[in-house]
Amino acid sequence: MKKILNIFLMSILGLAVVSCSKKDDSSSSDPKKITGTLGTGYSVNRSASSRFANSSSDNSSQTANQVWAIPISRTKPYEGTSNVSLNYSIMLQEGNVSKMGRQIFNIASDGTFALDVYLNCNPTSTMECLGYVFVLVDSTKTEKKDQIIGFLSLGGTESLVSIPVEDLKDDLDMGTVNQGSGDNSSDEAIGKTIDETAEKFATFTSDQLKIRASADDYVKLIKNIYVNGGSNYSDLSFMEVRYKYMSKVTNDVFTDFDNATGLGIGLAVVVKSTDTMTADGTKSYTLIPPGSTFLKTFHDNGTVNTSVEYSSTNPFVLDGDSDPSWGKLSSTRFDVGDMYWGNGYYLSTLPEGYWLLNDNNSSTIGYYDISLVNPIGSDNFSNTYVPSIKLETNSDSKVSKVHMKWYLYNGTSYYEVTDLTSFWANASRVTLGVGDQTYNLIGSNKTELTLKTPVTNPSVTLQYGFYGAEVEVKYGY
Repeated sequence: MKKILNIFLMSILGLAVVSCSKKDDSSSSDPKKITGTLGTGYSVNRSASSRFANSSSDNSSQTANQVWAIPISRTKPYEGTSNVSLNYSIMLQEGNVSKMGRQIFNIASDGTFALDVYLNCNPTSTMECLGYVFVLVDSTKTEKKDQIIGFLSLGGTESLVSIPVEDLKDDLDMGTVNQGSGDNSSDEAIGKTIDETAEKFATFTSDQLKIRASADDYVKLIKNIYVNGGSNYSDLSFMEVRYKYMSKVTNDVFTDFDNATGLGIGLAVVVKSTDTMTADGTKSYTLIPPGSTFLKTFHDNGTVNTSVEYSSTNPFVLDGDSDPSWGKLSSTRFDVGDMYWGNGYYLSTLPEGYWLLNDNNSSTIGYYDISLVNPIGSDNFSNTYVPSIKLETNSDSKVSKVHMKWYLYNGTSYYEVTDLTSFWANASRVTLGVGDQTYNLIGSNKTELTLKTPVTNPSVTLQYGFYGAEVEVKYGY
């Protein structure tokens, strides 16, 4: 009898364990709820047959009918890799509780939204997940370029666009989301502040979320990929930009970014395989900016040498055979300005809106809005990280080590960031060139580097970026 009782008790215990296990599995797959209400600058797009069709009194507002929750997935960096990329083909496919990809939610007729977001981005040995971006969409628009109208964000000096949903311990109410204004914010539907919502996250503090926000605008490039990508987004078309700076360096002393000289911007449009261009001079291609920008060259002393205005009425034209010195056309790229320290031409600014790449029949190949991730504000202070380096010399007076610090601008001055977790999580490239030596730092996350070969007074270049928006600083004595 005692033996039978023991078996019975063990069976009951086993059932309890199985039951608890099933309950835990179920709770782990429960969605995270994100709620909010459209505010100033937005209204709900309702079908013509709806009884609410003419209920909006604000004809100037942008219309939306959906919110997309898109997981931010990137290739896991390893030490020595030159750069990492986002997995757009996975991110933009339609997903669900068990399939990674964008989850689509309708906005109610009163402007409220309630998103049951399943954590469908699961890290692997080759992939990591960096949160979610929430896209405000009008899916009734015919052309894809008109469908994405904004990005939900939490407010602050720098707004948070990449939301670490997996870290939420409670439902997140974003409150009333209003259209932003100013640098990099006019395309954002900004809700409650980071400070107001920080307690909803389990491990991220308010300060950590603010630092994360300082380099997360790169997720907005999903708009360009969606508009121009192929059917499964494995064949990509996009624009990338590189901001160039010159800075003086003195051995054994940290540089000060306030003393760096901004030269300007180089850009390149990369087209997908189905849009291969003819670069033998028989066809010309035109890149039309959405506003005015100047293409400049400089004297050795840093003063402007030449400056030519380009606009919709005076666009950039290349044919691959008789290209001017400021640009270059290949079968896959349309380059304007100095991307690789060669031609010495630099754009002054990136006007907001779509840049159009057309062929010689005026057929549009692609639409590209790169002002989404402009790393430099209208006040010429950086909206993202800036570097400071020290070239340490050995007993032979040769540079043997390079030390790096990273800073952010707080509206008054640059301050050092000592917790670089978010920097390394967001950066797609950090490459240091010292003379003829090149070191790729993504994956190693190094801020101190011992050179393989010490060198006397080398030229030094530091290039870092966030998926299409890069900054490059060239140091000289």
